[in-house]
Amino acid sequence: MTRPGPSNWLLAVLYAGMIVAWGLNFIFVKIGLASSPPLWLAAVRTFIGIAGIAAGMLIWRSDVQLTGRERRDALLLGIPTTGVFFGLWFSAATQVPPGETAVVVYTFPLWVVVLSFLLLGERARGWAWASVVVGFLGVVLIEQPWTGASGPIPPTAIGELLGAAAGWALGTVLLKSRIRGGALRTANVYQLLSGGAVLLVVAVLFEPHPVISITPALIASLLWVGLVGTSLAYAVWFMLLQRFPASTVSTWAFLTPVVALVASVVIFGERLNALQIVGVAAVLAGAFVIARTAPSEFDPVESPAREGKGPSVEAASNTIPRRTGGSGDSQTTRP
Repeated sequence: MTRPGPSNWLLAVLYAGMIVAWGLNFIFVKIGLASSPPLWLAAVRTFIGIAGIAAGMLIWRSDVQLTGRERRDALLLGIPTTGVFFGLWFSAATQVPPGETAVVVYTFPLWVVVLSFLLLGERARGWAWASVVVGFLGVVLIEQPWTGASGPIPPTAIGELLGAAAGWALGTVLLKSRIRGGALRTANVYQLLSGGAVLLVVAVLFEPHPVISITPALIASLLWVGLVGTSLAYAVWFMLLQRFPASTVSTWAFLTPVVALVASVVIFGERLNALQIVGVAAVLAGAFVIARTAPSEFDPVESPAREGKGPSVEAASNTIPRRTGGSGDSQTTRP
């Protein structure tokens, strides 16, 4: 007899909790940066997340095994998806308030549309490209480059955040041509492992003498972003994907920066000027439109690699074009 799944109200509560956990990640990263250099904080967060996810996989065993090619691709794609993403995000977060950090990071779906076209030849519809333009114009309003060095956000920091979002999107775009269905859960562990290793190496090279203060705030920060905001939220994410289309689950995930903004206003007194508010609305509107109409790539089909078909990461740009419009496709590592 099949055990019934969670009721709809419980799923709604879990979904809301997942969004709050991701939104508060940006707050706890800022808190942790007061006691640790950014690259070390990012590396430790990643390995704590791996430990939590591995424990969960031991409890809820899965019979899905990756092929050798899938393991290789997941490890390679962990470099942009985890290493570049976390490294640039945490570095920029030393200069940018958490709310604005979250909004710029969530240009992710805009980058998915652009990179899917450039790398996979996927043709997005007109409204998707319009959303991309609106979203990036929103980033311009948030950064306000015409104000020069006196602007609200340093140009280098905004560049790092856009690079972080692009790295997240790059890994997602390439991964969706290689791994699908239940194998994504296991692939995420490999991505975190390789990304965490890259972060550790880069931290040793660029922050060789870290001054880390082991404070209650740092411990709370690492436990939140590593266990609550990664391991537990990750488990809820994949449980929801087993019950609903990815486009449906992804749509409201873009409330994450709203949670981060509200929390940052309350905790850190973050303030936006009128143009920045318009910019935030433009970014979130663009992300929402793209996510709302994205096709689902989480249907329980076998990966082409399992059948000896399909290109490796190196040949991903030669895959057959598919029409797409958004970011619900094979999203992996989350903030």
